Amino acid sequence: MANSRLYWITSDNTKYPSIIMNGTNETTIANNLANVKLSTTPYTSAIVPNDYYAYTDGYTFGNGVSNQGTSKGYQIMVVVKCKTPSKENRKVRITCAVYFRRTDGVASNNALTLKLKSTRSKAEKNYSQNFVTSNKWQRTVYHEWDLTYYNLTGVYTDIITVTGKNNTNTCSSINCQLEVQVPDIGPKPVATTMTLETPNLTIGQQQRFNLTRSTGTKCDIALYYTKDDGTETSILATQDYLGTSLPWTPPLSILNDVTKTSVISCYYAIATFISKADGTKGELLGRYTYKGTIKVPKDDPNIGFKLTSISVDDSSGRGQAATDPIEVVPGYELGKSKPFMQVRVNASKRYGATVTTIKYSISTRTKTFTYTPTAQPSDQAEYNHNFTATIAVNSIGPNVVRVELADSRGITVMKEVVINVREATMPPVIDGMSVTRGIGTTADGFVANDEGLNIRLWFKAYSSAMELDNFEGDSMTSKIQWKKVNETSYPAENVLPFPPSSVNAHWQENLILTGLDETHAYTIRVEVNDGTAVYREMIVSASGYFVEFGASGKGLSIGQSADTDQEDFRVNLPTKFNKPVLNSSGTNQFTSDERKKNNIVPLINQLSNQSLYDFYETIEPIAYEYRDDDRKVPLTHFGFSANKIKDKLESLGMNVENLSIIQTYEEIIKDPSNPNERVIEHFLSLGYEELNPINFLAIKLILKELNSIKNKLKEIENG
Repeated sequence: MANSRLYWITSDNTKYPSIIMNGTNETTIANNLANVKLSTTPYTSAIVPNDYYAYTDGYTFGNGVSNQGTSKGYQIMVVVKCKTPSKENRKVRITCAVYFRRTDGVASNNALTLKLKSTRSKAEKNYSQNFVTSNKWQRTVYHEWDLTYYNLTGVYTDIITVTGKNNTNTCSSINCQLEVQVPDIGPKPVATTMTLETPNLTIGQQQRFNLTRSTGTKCDIALYYTKDDGTETSILATQDYLGTSLPWTPPLSILNDVTKTSVISCYYAIATFISKADGTKGELLGRYTYKGTIKVPKDDPNIGFKLTSISVDDSSGRGQAATDPIEVVPGYELGKSKPFMQVRVNASKRYGATVTTIKYSISTRTKTFTYTPTAQPSDQAEYNHNFTATIAVNSIGPNVVRVELADSRGITVMKEVVINVREATMPPVIDGMSVTRGIGTTADGFVANDEGLNIRLWFKAYSSAMELDNFEGDSMTSKIQWKKVNETSYPAENVLPFPPSSVNAHWQENLILTGLDETHAYTIRVEVNDGTAVYREMIVSASGYFVEFGASGKGLSIGQSADTDQEDFRVNLPTKFNKPVLNSSGTNQFTSDERKKNNIVPLINQLSNQSLYDFYETIEPIAYEYRDDDRKVPLTHFGFSANKIKDKLESLGMNVENLSIIQTYEEIIKDPSNPNERVIEHFLSLGYEELNPINFLAIKLILKELNSIKNKLKEIENG
């Protein structure tokens, strides 16, 4: 091997144009060396930028001869052409041929078998060729040979060993070496690593993957997550990616697999491959995974159920209608107004989610509608859902009316309006009324006379709704009706309608009814209406004396004239009790023997827990002075407003006319328009003693609740 020597020359033939071989100048290696002029300068310096050739000295050997010379035997030479190295594939491509000739010129047929082996890359190449030896150079076929160097960096030398023999054994021991200097192809690529702006992806919102990637690699990135049915699935974010910063938006299609939660665990996988020269994937260099979560956005207009509108109206007709956006709507009355709420639901972008609950709230009260996936309110893209409150509003001032929808992912959407609740108005009150027979056709010229043909009707009424003046254009109307006492109903023709009153909440009328039959007693009915209608009735006697027998001879009237056909006994004398009746012990006494009572039921059946709560929350004790107290310093009394208790009991669904706690009584007072006359006014009285059972029931329920709390505390203490 001593005379084996490595040379090189650039492929452009410009740097080293000549060769000295075997003492002969300008010698060209014959036989298909492509006219490349080889240089005698050894290849020992840095790699040139172009392809290059390397070759050995002619290596001479003979049959059974170990010495090297040119006098006999064979001469062999190896020529290698190196291609530009590929850093991406970690390969150096070479083209290799073996030149062969007989030094003594003797011709012979030979089958030459050769093996080339790369020491550093461990690659091998085998040759087998038939040829006739002579003193001319012959070569084997040029073969392309890829040498792969994964674990080496920098410029280094590889040794290519050529071994072989011919079939005649005249050259039975071919063994020479060729040194090839391999260019720097850089370090071996490594698997790509990744960082994320956040590990928590939000569906429909852009994420960015930042990659640390080796040259000559490409990568695939995928998202893995678990579907509702427990199976794992994946979405490919990118494939064969060559960059270092990838923006990616998780698609909305993920929502179809995730309908039962708003956050799920996931992981991201990045696989790195060698990028081959032809653009295809090569060796898998590694795979990394990163844990994270996928979130369903709660405020994305492209996802989930939407409440597109909410409207609120007063089912009692008192308050005004309201729609979103949020606004303060007046006119709702404490204990009377029951809001009607309607919400429009848009389900066109639910992506497989279902409604679980729709909850309506008014102040602190709620009503929740629950649904199962198989019993949805509607399968339409849009639908209405509504609810009318069963209990009237019970808080004065602004009240938030809210509708909340929750879906199967646990996401809640909400809309609300605000209604303004005021003190409740009472039904209108006819707080004064009188009917008098007399003479005269005008109120100013009327003179009372028991035998008069005409009837003067005086009444006054009051509307708290008008006094609050929160209803624009409110008014109070009235109508007067009359019938004979013995008639069961008011004849349709016996009616006198009145036009609406002014906006004044206090209304007083003084009018004369003419043309009625003076020989009959009449029931006079006054009805007023400010949205709620109330009426009072009074009887005026037939024209006649204070005590009079009926014309039939079978009837008698005291305090009024007798009807011509009267056959019964009638008394029309107002009575007033100024003091309660006392028993022998000097105290008020009421019969409580159970034998005197019918239809006995527990009070809780009439007043539920919630009704009791509403009663005590609404009713306030008051301090007051009587307006007819003639003392210098009027006495201050403690008590309640019978009007408010009556109103509250009615709002709880009770018929006050059937309850003894509230009663109506009459008082005869001076006629405000004629001091010489008297009129009858109607007032409410409160049976204070009937509050005692209510208080007793409330205390009983409180004690029961306290006892329950006490028992729970004991359980906690005992562990």
